[in-house]
Amino acid sequence: AQTGRAEDAPARDTSSSTAEAVGIAEYVESASELGVEEEGVDFEVSGQPEPPARDEPVPDAKRRLLALNVQPARIYLPDQAEVAGDPDATFRRELCEEELTTGKGAPAQRAALSVEAGVCCELAGDADSAHEHYRQAAKVMPAFVPAHRRLRRALLGAGRVSDALAHLDVEIEHGSIKEKFALERLKADLFVRAGHRQEAEELLERLLEKNPDDLRTHLALLEVLYASGRAEQLDTQLGRAAAATGERWLAGALLALRGRLLEVAEQDARAAQAFAAASTEGANLRAPAWALARLSLR
Repeated sequence: AQTGRAEDAPARDTSSSTAEAVGIAEYVESASELGVEEEGVDFEVSGQPEPPARDEPVPDAKRRLLALNVQPARIYLPDQAEVAGDPDATFRRELCEEELTTGKGAPAQRAALSVEAGVCCELAGDADSAHEHYRQAAKVMPAFVPAHRRLRRALLGAGRVSDALAHLDVEIEHGSIKEKFALERLKADLFVRAGHRQEAEELLERLLEKNPDDLRTHLALLEVLYASGRAEQLDTQLGRAAAATGERWLAGALLALRGRLLEVAEQDARAAQAFAAASTEGANLRAPAWALARLSLR
Protein backbone atom coordinates (compact mmCIF):
# COMPACT_ATOMS: atom_id res chain seq x y z
CA ALA A 1 0.00 0.00 0.00
CA GLN A 2 1.15 3.51 -0.73
CA THR A 3 1.86 5.42 2.45
CA GLY A 4 2.09 8.86 0.82
CA ARG A 5 4.80 9.92 3.31
CA ALA A 6 6.95 12.81 2.04
CA GLU A 7 10.05 11.51 3.74
CA ASP A 8 9.96 8.35 1.61
CA ALA A 9 10.45 10.43 -1.57
CA PRO A 10 14.02 10.63 -2.89
CA ALA A 11 15.87 13.69 -1.63
CA ARG A 12 16.67 16.38 -4.19
CA ASP A 13 20.37 16.91 -4.81
CA THR A 14 20.97 20.63 -4.40
CA SER A 15 24.76 20.48 -4.13
CA SER A 16 25.23 21.23 -7.84
CA SER A 17 22.88 24.23 -7.89
CA THR A 18 24.42 25.54 -4.66
CA ALA A 19 27.89 25.34 -6.13
CA GLU A 20 26.66 27.17 -9.22
CA ALA A 21 25.11 29.85 -7.03
CA VAL A 22 28.35 30.45 -5.18
CA GLY A 23 30.38 30.55 -8.39
CA ILE A 24 27.98 32.97 -10.06
CA ALA A 25 27.94 35.23 -7.01
CA GLU A 26 31.73 35.41 -6.95
CA TYR A 27 31.82 36.05 -10.69
CA VAL A 28 29.35 38.93 -10.57
CA GLU A 29 31.10 40.44 -7.54
CA SER A 30 34.47 40.32 -9.33
CA ALA A 31 32.96 41.88 -12.42
CA SER A 32 31.44 44.75 -10.47
CA GLU A 33 34.72 45.45 -8.67
CA LEU A 34 36.61 45.72 -11.96
CA GLY A 35 33.91 47.79 -13.61
CA VAL A 36 33.29 45.25 -16.36
CA GLU A 37 29.95 45.40 -18.13
CA GLU A 38 28.35 41.99 -18.21
CA GLU A 39 26.13 42.07 -21.26
CA GLY A 40 23.62 39.25 -21.39
CA VAL A 41 24.12 38.27 -17.74
CA ASP A 42 20.79 38.94 -16.11
CA PHE A 43 20.07 36.68 -13.17
CA GLU A 44 19.55 36.78 -9.43
CA VAL A 45 22.43 36.23 -7.05
CA SER A 46 20.26 35.48 -4.05
CA GLY A 47 17.84 32.62 -3.62
CA GLN A 48 18.07 29.87 -6.20
CA PRO A 49 19.57 31.39 -9.38
CA GLU A 50 19.42 29.99 -12.83
CA PRO A 51 22.81 29.73 -14.55
CA PRO A 52 23.17 31.75 -17.76
CA ALA A 53 22.32 30.00 -20.97
CA ARG A 54 25.19 28.93 -23.20
CA ASP A 55 24.19 31.30 -25.98
CA GLU A 56 24.76 34.33 -23.71
CA PRO A 57 28.13 36.11 -24.13
CA VAL A 58 29.46 35.14 -20.70
CA PRO A 59 32.71 33.63 -22.09
CA ASP A 60 33.67 36.99 -23.63
CA ALA A 61 33.10 38.71 -20.32
CA LYS A 62 35.16 36.09 -18.53
CA ARG A 63 37.93 36.51 -21.09
CA ARG A 64 37.98 40.22 -20.35
CA LEU A 65 38.10 39.59 -16.62
CA LEU A 66 41.06 37.27 -17.12
CA ALA A 67 42.77 39.86 -19.27
CA LEU A 68 42.35 42.50 -16.59
CA ASN A 69 43.74 40.17 -13.92
CA VAL A 70 47.42 40.70 -14.78
CA GLN A 71 48.79 39.34 -11.48
CA PRO A 72 50.71 42.49 -10.45
CA ALA A 73 52.35 40.72 -7.50
CA ARG A 74 54.20 38.39 -9.89
CA ILE A 75 55.09 41.25 -12.24
CA TYR A 76 56.69 43.26 -9.45
CA LEU A 77 58.93 40.45 -8.18
CA PRO A 78 62.56 41.44 -8.75
CA ASP A 79 64.65 39.19 -10.97
CA GLN A 80 62.39 36.18 -10.63
CA ALA A 81 63.19 33.45 -13.11
CA GLU A 82 60.08 32.52 -15.06
CA VAL A 83 59.03 28.89 -15.25
CA ALA A 84 59.15 27.71 -18.84
CA GLY A 85 56.35 25.68 -20.34
CA ASP A 86 53.42 27.52 -18.76
CA PRO A 87 50.41 26.05 -20.60
CA ASP A 88 48.37 29.23 -20.10
CA ALA A 89 51.05 31.65 -21.34
CA THR A 90 49.82 31.82 -24.94
CA PHE A 91 46.22 32.23 -23.82
CA ARG A 92 47.12 35.02 -21.37
CA ARG A 93 49.17 36.77 -24.03
CA GLU A 94 46.21 36.77 -26.40
CA LEU A 95 43.94 38.16 -23.71
CA CYS A 96 46.34 40.97 -22.82
CA GLU A 97 47.03 41.92 -26.44
CA GLU A 98 43.31 41.85 -27.19
CA GLU A 99 42.63 44.23 -24.31
CA LEU A 100 45.49 46.51 -25.38
CA THR A 101 44.07 46.86 -28.89
CA THR A 102 40.95 48.50 -27.46
CA GLY A 103 43.01 51.54 -26.48
CA LYS A 104 41.10 51.77 -23.21
CA GLY A 105 42.33 51.85 -19.65
CA ALA A 106 44.53 54.03 -17.49
CA PRO A 107 48.28 54.20 -18.30
CA ALA A 108 49.16 52.06 -15.28
CA GLN A 109 46.72 49.35 -16.37
CA ARG A 110 47.95 49.39 -19.97
CA ALA A 111 51.56 49.26 -18.81
CA ALA A 112 50.78 46.28 -16.57
CA LEU A 113 49.04 44.48 -19.43
CA SER A 114 52.03 45.10 -21.70
CA VAL A 115 54.42 43.68 -19.12
CA GLU A 116 52.23 40.63 -18.59
CA ALA A 117 52.09 40.07 -22.35
CA GLY A 118 55.87 40.36 -22.46
CA VAL A 119 56.26 37.80 -19.68
CA CYS A 120 54.04 35.41 -21.63
CA CYS A 121 56.18 35.96 -24.74
CA GLU A 122 59.29 35.10 -22.74
CA LEU A 123 57.65 31.91 -21.51
CA ALA A 124 56.92 31.02 -25.13
CA GLY A 125 60.53 31.73 -26.13
CA ASP A 126 59.69 34.88 -28.13
CA ALA A 127 62.26 37.26 -26.66
CA ASP A 128 61.93 39.95 -29.36
CA SER A 129 58.18 40.33 -28.86
CA ALA A 130 58.68 40.33 -25.09
CA HIS A 131 61.16 43.19 -25.26
CA GLU A 132 58.85 45.15 -27.53
CA HIS A 133 56.02 44.79 -25.02
CA TYR A 134 58.32 45.98 -22.23
CA ARG A 135 59.37 49.01 -24.29
CA GLN A 136 55.73 49.84 -24.94
CA ALA A 137 55.00 49.63 -21.22
CA ALA A 138 57.86 52.01 -20.44
CA LYS A 139 56.64 54.37 -23.16
CA VAL A 140 53.07 54.42 -21.86
CA MET A 141 54.23 54.94 -18.27
CA PRO A 142 57.90 56.04 -18.05
CA ALA A 143 58.11 55.43 -14.28
CA PHE A 144 56.66 51.89 -14.44
CA VAL A 145 59.33 49.91 -12.58
CA PRO A 146 58.41 46.36 -13.79
CA ALA A 147 58.94 47.36 -17.43
CA HIS A 148 62.37 48.84 -16.74
CA ARG A 149 63.31 45.83 -14.60
CA ARG A 150 62.48 43.41 -17.39
CA LEU A 151 64.34 45.52 -19.93
CA ARG A 152 67.37 45.77 -17.66
CA ARG A 153 67.48 41.99 -17.30
CA ALA A 154 67.15 41.52 -21.07
CA LEU A 155 69.93 44.01 -21.81
CA LEU A 156 72.24 42.40 -19.27
CA GLY A 157 71.61 39.04 -20.89
CA ALA A 158 72.68 40.58 -24.20
CA GLY A 159 75.83 42.06 -22.63
CA ARG A 160 74.63 45.67 -23.00
CA VAL A 161 75.64 46.81 -19.52
CA SER A 162 75.68 50.56 -20.19
CA ASP A 163 72.11 50.47 -21.58
CA ALA A 164 70.99 48.36 -18.62
CA LEU A 165 72.31 51.00 -16.21
CA ALA A 166 69.85 53.56 -17.58
CA HIS A 167 66.90 51.31 -16.72
CA LEU A 168 68.40 50.48 -13.33
CA ASP A 169 68.45 54.21 -12.52
CA VAL A 170 64.67 54.31 -13.05
CA GLU A 171 64.27 51.32 -10.72
CA ILE A 172 66.32 53.07 -8.04
CA GLU A 173 64.41 56.34 -8.39
CA HIS A 174 60.88 54.93 -8.50
CA GLY A 175 61.25 51.52 -6.80
CA SER A 176 60.39 50.69 -3.22
CA ILE A 177 62.52 51.98 -0.36
CA LYS A 178 63.19 48.42 0.84
CA GLU A 179 64.94 47.39 -2.37
CA LYS A 180 66.71 50.68 -3.10
CA PHE A 181 69.88 49.77 -1.16
CA ALA A 182 70.22 46.41 -2.93
CA LEU A 183 69.63 48.05 -6.32
CA GLU A 184 72.34 50.62 -5.66
CA ARG A 185 74.73 47.84 -4.73
CA LEU A 186 73.79 46.13 -8.01
CA LYS A 187 74.58 49.40 -9.78
CA ALA A 188 78.09 49.31 -8.31
CA ASP A 189 78.50 45.79 -9.67
CA LEU A 190 77.39 46.95 -13.12
CA PHE A 191 79.86 49.83 -12.90
CA VAL A 192 82.62 47.25 -12.42
CA ARG A 193 81.37 45.19 -15.35
CA ALA A 194 81.32 48.31 -17.50
CA GLY A 195 84.89 49.16 -16.48
CA HIS A 196 83.96 52.13 -14.26
CA ARG A 197 85.76 51.05 -11.08
CA GLN A 198 86.18 54.53 -9.67
CA GLU A 199 82.43 55.18 -9.88
CA ALA A 200 81.80 51.78 -8.26
CA GLU A 201 84.16 52.56 -5.38
CA GLU A 202 82.57 55.95 -4.75
CA LEU A 203 79.07 54.49 -4.80
CA LEU A 204 79.98 51.68 -2.38
CA GLU A 205 81.60 54.16 0.00
CA ARG A 206 78.38 56.20 0.00
CA LEU A 207 76.39 53.04 0.74
CA LEU A 208 78.66 52.23 3.67
CA GLU A 209 78.05 55.70 5.06
CA LYS A 210 74.33 54.84 5.11
CA ASN A 211 74.82 51.33 6.49
CA PRO A 212 78.32 50.79 7.95
CA ASP A 213 77.56 47.21 9.04
CA ASP A 214 76.40 45.85 5.68
CA LEU A 215 78.80 42.99 5.04
CA ARG A 216 77.83 42.50 1.40
CA THR A 217 78.77 46.07 0.60
CA HIS A 218 82.09 45.64 2.42
CA LEU A 219 82.85 42.51 0.38
CA ALA A 220 81.82 44.24 -2.85
CA LEU A 221 84.21 47.09 -2.07
CA LEU A 222 86.97 44.53 -1.40
CA GLU A 223 86.45 43.10 -4.89
CA VAL A 224 86.63 46.55 -6.47
CA LEU A 225 89.82 47.47 -4.62
CA TYR A 226 91.44 44.13 -5.43
CA ALA A 227 90.58 44.45 -9.12
CA SER A 228 92.02 47.98 -9.11
CA GLY A 229 95.27 46.80 -7.50
CA ARG A 230 94.99 49.29 -4.65
CA ALA A 231 96.86 47.40 -1.94
CA GLU A 232 96.83 50.09 0.75
CA GLN A 233 93.08 50.71 0.51
CA LEU A 234 92.50 46.96 0.33
CA ASP A 235 94.41 46.50 3.59
CA THR A 236 92.23 49.09 5.34
CA GLN A 237 89.02 47.68 3.88
CA LEU A 238 89.83 44.14 5.05
CA GLY A 239 89.99 45.47 8.61
CA ARG A 240 86.67 47.29 8.18
CA ALA A 241 85.00 44.20 6.75
CA ALA A 242 86.29 42.02 9.60
CA ALA A 243 84.89 44.47 12.14
CA ALA A 244 81.51 44.58 10.37
CA THR A 245 80.80 40.84 10.37
CA GLY A 246 79.22 39.14 13.34
CA GLU A 247 80.74 35.78 12.38
CA ARG A 248 84.05 35.26 14.16
CA TRP A 249 85.26 32.63 11.71
CA LEU A 250 84.67 35.03 8.80
CA ALA A 251 86.40 37.86 10.66
CA GLY A 252 89.34 35.52 11.23
CA ALA A 253 89.47 34.61 7.55
CA LEU A 254 89.42 38.26 6.48
CA LEU A 255 92.17 39.13 8.94
CA ALA A 256 94.23 36.16 7.73
CA LEU A 257 93.86 37.43 4.18
CA ARG A 258 94.95 40.85 5.36
CA GLY A 259 98.02 39.30 6.96
CA ARG A 260 98.88 37.42 3.79
CA LEU A 261 98.72 40.60 1.69
CA LEU A 262 100.97 42.39 4.18
CA GLU A 263 103.36 39.45 4.10
CA VAL A 264 103.57 39.63 0.31
CA ALA A 265 104.27 43.35 0.66
CA GLU A 266 107.14 42.40 3.02
CA GLN A 267 105.56 44.15 5.98
CA ASP A 268 106.25 41.27 8.35
CA ALA A 269 105.53 43.11 11.63
CA ARG A 270 102.04 44.22 10.52
CA ALA A 271 101.45 40.82 8.94
CA ALA A 272 102.23 39.09 12.25
CA GLN A 273 99.74 41.36 14.03
CA ALA A 274 97.04 40.53 11.49
CA PHE A 275 97.69 36.78 11.74
CA ALA A 276 97.60 36.95 15.54
CA ALA A 277 94.26 38.76 15.42
CA ALA A 278 92.98 36.17 12.93
CA SER A 279 93.96 33.35 15.32
CA THR A 280 92.04 35.04 18.12
CA GLU A 281 88.88 35.54 16.03
CA GLY A 282 88.96 32.20 14.24
CA ALA A 283 90.17 29.73 16.82
CA ASN A 284 89.65 26.81 14.44
CA LEU A 285 91.54 28.37 11.53
CA ARG A 286 94.90 26.75 10.89
CA ALA A 287 96.22 29.17 8.28
CA PRO A 288 96.98 32.05 10.71
CA ALA A 289 98.95 29.74 13.03
CA TRP A 290 100.96 28.35 10.12
CA ALA A 291 101.61 31.88 8.88
CA LEU A 292 102.87 32.97 12.30
CA ALA A 293 105.18 29.98 12.39
CA ARG A 294 106.43 30.80 8.89
CA LEU A 295 107.14 34.40 9.87
CA SER A 296 108.99 33.33 13.01
CA LEU A 297 111.45 31.31 10.92
CA ARG A 298 112.56 34.29 8.89
